[in-house]
Amino acid sequence: MSLFTFIILFQFSHAQNIDLPTEYLQNNTSGKNSIPANVIGSPYFDDSWKFGTVYINETSFNRELRFNAFLDQIEMKEKGETTSLYKRDYISAKIGEQNYLIEEYAVNSDAVRRAYFIELNKGKARLLIRKQKELLAAQEAASSYQTDKPPRFIDKEAYFLKIDDKPAIEIQLKEKDLLKNLDKHDQLKSFIKTNELKLKTEEEVVQLLNYFSSL
Repeated sequence: MSLFTFIILFQFSHAQNIDLPTEYLQNNTSGKNSIPANVIGSPYFDDSWKFGTVYINETSFNRELRFNAFLDQIEMKEKGETTSLYKRDYISAKIGEQNYLIEEYAVNSDAVRRAYFIELNKGKARLLIRKQKELLAAQEAASSYQTDKPPRFIDKEAYFLKIDDKPAIEIQLKEKDLLKNLDKHDQLKSFIKTNELKLKTEEEVVQLLNYFSSL
């Protein structure tokens, strides 16, 4: 084993053995009792635990993590138990290749809430995605020709645009929706035309937003 490899393995092992301060953790049992035993589906988009990193201000901790999309929580394996991180804007996590962080978002013109988002790019204008699991209640059959429907989870995903420190706003991946929330239209339209962007994919929207942030 080379000296470089030994140093990397030592740093990784040391980082994993650092205890995460308990003031950043909460019991993860609340909310689970509301899930019926016969529910179809999962509160997770990915049930498996993945190696990740928790960031608290300037400090980081390596842990096994996963995102509970029903409870909107980052779950963590800590000393053989499942806990979750308190939802604070100075606490974020990277699970696999996805960055999860707390952001404010506009519900309507008067209300603002906070939730976990996956950050797709950095800069003045950022594209965020919110992934949720909604629990639908069981439905009794309306007639003898139908069958009861058990409770089930359904997937919900939505894109949001976050500009500077303003609350994020929900958008569709299309040119009209993006331009009405951005300025410098002449430069952006020229960039869109030159690069033949359709702005219907995450990659193309991120490309436009990165250009906007550079202006």
